[in-house]
Amino acid sequence: MKRLFSLMFLVSCAHQPPAVLERPAWVEAVRSGEESLKVFHGDKIYYRRIAGSKELTKEKSCELAVIKAEEDIKKEYPLFPRIPFNVEVLVYDREHQDCAVTASIDSQLQKRYEDIKLEYQAAVLRKEELAGKEHATEDEVTELLQLRAETAKRYAQVGLTKDEFERFTKDKVYLTETAGECQRVFRAPASSTHGTTQVCWSGEHVVGYCTAVDNTCWKKTP
Repeated sequence: MKRLFSLMFLVSCAHQPPAVLERPAWVEAVRSGEESLKVFHGDKIYYRRIAGSKELTKEKSCELAVIKAEEDIKKEYPLFPRIPFNVEVLVYDREHQDCAVTASIDSQLQKRYEDIKLEYQAAVLRKEELAGKEHATEDEVTELLQLRAETAKRYAQVGLTKDEFERFTKDKVYLTETAGECQRVFRAPASSTHGTTQVCWSGEHVVGYCTAVDNTCWKKTP
């Protein structure tokens, strides 16, 4: 199904790769700065980018444009390890020998992100407060462990790097190579402990997590 939007046709690409089209008017408008790189329309937010050069093939230029659009999306939602998006349109400009892309996300994502951001900030502040106490009560120690465990479970997504995990959780990763559930379930050579959550690692990447409370393991994919 095609939708007319700001002098361009947006072709849904949820189930098939987008066709590389000839240059429509909106590409030049984006190139000149007359049109924005980010546009709200209905239940979607559109991100547009132009990238590539004559030194690259058409395929490489379009691949680079998609990567740039994805980077723009990630910058706006840094607390989301992975963000689902659709490539709506790819346009190769034969005159400039570069590629323009329109990618989209669900507009509801922004509302969900704001809610998660508030929860995240509150959790980080509370963890810092509890960790900074010289004489914490037993209940406060339990709360700190629970906060660390819940935060680790939220961000222990398969494929996330060690640096990304530490940045999102505000929790340092100390890898150990002792036998345990991570090795048994995922054959992961290393793990890190965060409260009652054990995150499983293969090299620099998360492969799953296990909970110490009931020894249950999970593989959380984007």
